[in-house]
Amino acid sequence: MGKKGRKKDFSTKEKELLEIENLKLQKREKQASIISTIVIMIVSVITAILKWLGLID
Repeated sequence: MGKKGRKKDFSTKEKELLEIENLKLQKREKQASIISTIVIMIVSVITAILKWLGLID
């Protein structure tokens, strides 16, 4: 087989490395979603307090 066959058939080590990278990416995405949710909640609370105090309409 030539190079074309090698590209299609990854070795187990390459597959493991890709899986590790995928898991790292998923972890970063999860952290980003948690952080964005927390920020949105904080902004919502601040907005509610300012509206309650009548500082914003």
